[in-house]
Amino acid sequence: MTQWLNLWANKLFPFRRFFYSLVVLSILFIFYSLGFATLAYQDRWLNISLLFLLWLLLFNLLLHTFQGEKQLKEAKSWFAKLKNNFVQMLQKLLLIAVTLVTIAVFYVTFKMLNI
Repeated sequence: MTQWLNLWANKLFPFRRFFYSLVVLSILFIFYSLGFATLAYQDRWLNISLLFLLWLLLFNLLLHTFQGEKQLKEAKSWFAKLKNNFVQMLQKLLLIAVTLVTIAVFYVTFKMLNI
């Protein structure tokens, strides 16, 4: 799974500025809605814009976490082997953490949209 995420993160990494601009626009829209919009407008669009921001932040987390080459070097000494095992363990823990955050975002999405 990490190889698949690494592949997609490397393909989408050049578009990160576009995603940054979407995050900034989403934050500005939320502040505008909270400050100047009517309650009916807030009730209709604020949940959707908060969910959009949450998904963009999750996507940016995935993009920056799994971007780059993840090749381990050939281990010759016992210390290099220990280091490679430690790096692999940390990558697996990171994958589990990202998976749990993704499940939490799905849960929040379904609860907020009343699905």
